[in-house]
Amino acid sequence: MPRIFIMSGITRRGRCVVCDSEMSHIKSYVNLICKYFSRSSIDFYVDNNSRIQDAVAECNAIKPDLCYIPNTMDSVMHDRKFSSLYVNSMDSSSIAYRMADQIRNCREEFYNGAVFINEFKNTDSFSKVQAPIIADCLVFHDNVEQAKFFHDNMEVFAISFVKAICEYFNVLLKESFSICRQENDDIAELVDALKKIREIADQCIKKIDIE
Repeated sequence: MPRIFIMSGITRRGRCVVCDSEMSHIKSYVNLICKYFSRSSIDFYVDNNSRIQDAVAECNAIKPDLCYIPNTMDSVMHDRKFSSLYVNSMDSSSIAYRMADQIRNCREEFYNGAVFINEFKNTDSFSKVQAPIIADCLVFHDNVEQAKFFHDNMEVFAISFVKAICEYFNVLLKESFSICRQENDDIAELVDALKKIREIADQCIKKIDIE
């Protein structure tokens, strides 16, 4: 039985511009992944260790087929619009790359930006992980449009990931799910309003720094 190790406890404490923190929405995302994995024969394990060393040790003890690290990103410009899957081997024949390619194909069915596969730069700690690694940078949480899209379509992201893993291992889901993103007619208005709020906040911060 395929086994997936979800390393969710090491998520950074970034601020999501829409409504919560990175840690909070990653927890919700992982809960949805577990909900749909439970409807398949995929064996999954969620690790909540906040120390990388402990999470790595737990992962190696579980001996999974994949170590999956979900997170969201931020940037200086606050305007990035893409999703990136980082793998510990860019060899197109490697397990990590082939799984990431399957995830990318499923995500491109609904995601409103580009989806890339990049090399995961191992730190000393992550280099000790014995399983294939995919660090999934889902969206940029400091981009209002992207953060809103992620929250509106969090369940679609989760279903897409589970579907990709099941397809890779040729495992059937107990029920079928469609991958269809949610459209919101008011999103443009909300994005503009939040951008204006952010601009006002930035101006206030600059004024305080000058004074």
